[in-house]
Amino acid sequence: RTLENRIQDFGISEPNDTDSSEPEFSEPEFSLEEEEEKAPQNSEVKNRVNLSRKVDKATKYDRDYIWNLVHDQLLKENFSQATADYAMIHFDDRYEYALENMKYASSSERIAEYVFNGIVAEWNQNIRKQQAKRQQNI
Repeated sequence: RTLENRIQDFGISEPNDTDSSEPEFSEPEFSLEEEEEKAPQNSEVKNRVNLSRKVDKATKYDRDYIWNLVHDQLLKENFSQATADYAMIHFDDRYEYALENMKYASSSERIAEYVFNGIVAEWNQNIRKQQAKRQQNI
């Protein structure tokens, strides 16, 4: 194709000395209405994917699974079996707190991590209180 034919395909007029107007470009052929119809459908699909991760109500299996994850992690952190069992008295409160405050969680493991951190915080707080009492008694 010649340059002249290519220029005509794009709707650009050939420049001359008397023509001072801007080149004309052809508009793409699409319907704004079609685009508006596609947008809500795409966002609805994305919303369904995001909402499927919501923690509605944990099943008993999830609760037991999370309990075991937290307990095992306490043992890995060098808690004795008896100490880990004792620290788990805070599990129910921390588990409920996690479910109330973690509206969206990607996995049971994330909830378990949150619960574990809460239990360790409770444990450390109790240890500090005991140490403070001992210091006062000395």
